[in-house]
Amino acid sequence: MVSPQQRVAVSADNGKTFVRMAGGVKATLNDCFFTNIVGDDSQGTGVFTHVEVPEGCTATMVGEPTIQFRGTNYYASGAKVKLTVANGTAFDHWFSPGTPTGCYVSDPWRAEGTHTLSDIKGTPVLRIATSMPAAKLEREVMGINYRYLSGNDYKLYLSDETCRAKGYQLDDDGYLFVYDAEGTKNFVTAVTSCDPSDELFQNFITSGWLWSTRQYEGSLVKNDIVSDLWEHTHLAVIAPRAFKNVGQLKRITFMSNTDAQLRSDCNTPLDLYVDEEAFAGCQNLTEFVMMYYNNKDNKWETLTPTSGVRIADNAFEGSPCHIVVDQSVYQDFLSSDAWEAHHDRIGLYISSAEDIRQDGAIYSYMRDSQGNAVQNDAAGREVIRRNMVAWNADYKNFNAANLLAGDEKKNIWYAQVVGVDDSSLDNGRMIIRNDPGTYFNYKTVAQGVANVDALSLTARASEFFGTYGGRDVVDLGLMGISFPTASRWISRVSW
Repeated sequence: MVSPQQRVAVSADNGKTFVRMAGGVKATLNDCFFTNIVGDDSQGTGVFTHVEVPEGCTATMVGEPTIQFRGTNYYASGAKVKLTVANGTAFDHWFSPGTPTGCYVSDPWRAEGTHTLSDIKGTPVLRIATSMPAAKLEREVMGINYRYLSGNDYKLYLSDETCRAKGYQLDDDGYLFVYDAEGTKNFVTAVTSCDPSDELFQNFITSGWLWSTRQYEGSLVKNDIVSDLWEHTHLAVIAPRAFKNVGQLKRITFMSNTDAQLRSDCNTPLDLYVDEEAFAGCQNLTEFVMMYYNNKDNKWETLTPTSGVRIADNAFEGSPCHIVVDQSVYQDFLSSDAWEAHHDRIGLYISSAEDIRQDGAIYSYMRDSQGNAVQNDAAGREVIRRNMVAWNADYKNFNAANLLAGDEKKNIWYAQVVGVDDSSLDNGRMIIRNDPGTYFNYKTVAQGVANVDALSLTARASEFFGTYGGRDVVDLGLMGISFPTASRWISRVSW
């Protein structure tokens, strides 16, 4: 018998399974620490004693060990290790070989830094390599590289804890997959890089990926890259540093899938993690669109703070990017603790489809979250008010209601200026009209100055007039404000 305060260590005959307990308390399997391969870490806590790395690298454990036994320090999942690589050492990835004793190393692309080790199964020595294993299968779709994850490499991007939570599992061929609600297998992928020289990649940035309209411009990331030759896929992660320092990026949008034969629809919801520094250093990236284009229903879907998209705190480090969300969930994002690290980047998503070209200016209807043009009826006025709630909050003397047309004017559609048509400029002069329409009546309420400046090298001046074809100068009040996604000029016109 021992006193209740005294610690007693017990070990099995092989000396590799041991337990720490208080006196008078029976030991159970769940109390055990083990370094032999048990096969199921629910039977105890797997530990290791030290980390081995290739020549030219160093590994130093950070913090206190999980347990000390007979003078030896043991570390479990969650332990942190400082890894460094000497100059000249070949390096592209930290990797723990795919064995039953392998682990998941957080932020695997960093050559220096502190990393968290997870999925420790139990082995005296944890060996970490610097070379990246070849993918079993990769596909480049519109300039973006998708890696089919397998037993060879999935731990580079996902921990076992994440895989269990998401229902990911390995099939007989070693590919990671997930069943959808209908029981269909979807192979799990990771976006790992892009090819800025790819013609389609460049065209989508400048010309759009559907109907050549500005609403669909941007680098397109697909949840499902299914085609008539492949089975369905599910995007799980945009890998660490996948797009780092890609200067061509301007806008990131998400889409369910585009099957060449239009015979298959995406089976899984958008549920992915944007990993460490995924878009770091992208100096021209201005928008990460938290909207999801559902190709099956041909519409945009609103992503909420709990939709399944999660973003690392430093994913946009060194980038001016804003995370733009639908006005219906704008306040939800700002109130969400899970999105606190990105609150300064949250802005309003405003559809920018090209609808009208007049006198050098490109106009777009203001749209609701379903993509419908906003009219001056009760529903449309509410959309405008909610879109402009941020402006009211920032400027106490500004009232967005003043921009609305009178209640009696039902047949008016709200518009915004989204770009410059260089081909129709008058000696460098762009005319912005309160009503640019020739058949319907419109009311221009916003000009995206950042878009105008960025898209034209020849526009030298802007003038404001009333209706199409006229030169009547309207009573125009301009207010320059700081808006989350761009600087905006707000026109308030007397009718």
